[in-house]
Amino acid sequence: MAAIAAIFLSFCFVLLHSSKLDAHQKLSGSALTSPSTFSDVVCGVGTGYLTKKKNDQKPTALDGADSCQILYASADQYRRDHVWLPAYDTARHYIETCAYYFQSWWAFQITSEGVQGLFVHDTSIIRRYRDWLESVLYLNTTDPEYFCQCVYAIAGTLNYPSDTTAVLLNQRTNRGLSVFQWLLLHTDCDTEILRREYQRGRDAQYVHWLETDTTIALDTTLPSMSDLGLDSLLNLHFSGVAHPAIYSGILNSLTISKNPFTSTTTLHFALDKMAYLKAEVYDELGRMIVGDGSGHSFDPGKHQISFDLTGFASGADYLRVSMGDGEVRTIKLVKKE
Repeated sequence: MAAIAAIFLSFCFVLLHSSKLDAHQKLSGSALTSPSTFSDVVCGVGTGYLTKKKNDQKPTALDGADSCQILYASADQYRRDHVWLPAYDTARHYIETCAYYFQSWWAFQITSEGVQGLFVHDTSIIRRYRDWLESVLYLNTTDPEYFCQCVYAIAGTLNYPSDTTAVLLNQRTNRGLSVFQWLLLHTDCDTEILRREYQRGRDAQYVHWLETDTTIALDTTLPSMSDLGLDSLLNLHFSGVAHPAIYSGILNSLTISKNPFTSTTTLHFALDKMAYLKAEVYDELGRMIVGDGSGHSFDPGKHQISFDLTGFASGADYLRVSMGDGEVRTIKLVKKE
């Protein structure tokens, strides 16, 4: 069965390199003219423009002083040079630190291409990439395109050949297509281009079945979001997203080592899976006194973050810990003389 997975990867590789346009040629076109091959659906390559707006332009590095533009330009250059690990890491950093920057969602294309390039040498990256995508899904809660593109990228991770039996390989494409269907039925991602991607995915599934093993029945049953373990995450989309009362259960053992403290204190926490986390300290007037407004993703396990409040007035402050899925925790800090 490993041979089947190898054939599938070869299938993706040939299609992508025989018909794939430059990513920016695809992304800069309108939703009605951006070409896409059925390999894009089967192999999980994003296309862009999933919401109904059509006149946006991709971010460019016009202002060298803008750190977000510089980050995006760097990630894009790595992508153009096919240097996949820096492209992937830089694009991730761009999304984590510039989620609300003008069209940050463009970077999901770069992360997906980076993963595709890295997958050849590290098949475990798909699972890590999916965890990261889930952790940053709600960093931007004002631009619907951000949500659409991130979920689209998640759908792509479901199509990779993680299964080894022929029957499950035959059903693999159903997972990504079920997410497409969910987007079409329940969100503003309902656009003509996504509908075409969905149909092309169905067509590609049939063609792939004809070219591989027709002795196994073609199963086109779409699993539910619950079956895929995405129901809780996607349902936050209908609850106003960043709601402090909604806990994902990923963040555990949140403690402060010294409280009260005189100058420094340390936050200890544990994560059940990869997650984006931001920790900031605010005074009683709601002014941020420690932090820069951005966080980053942490791997599963135990972590700690130290805070130095030397020079700040004694009294009560508040440590605010926020997650990329909207979960927020607040801890009261007491600084002594």
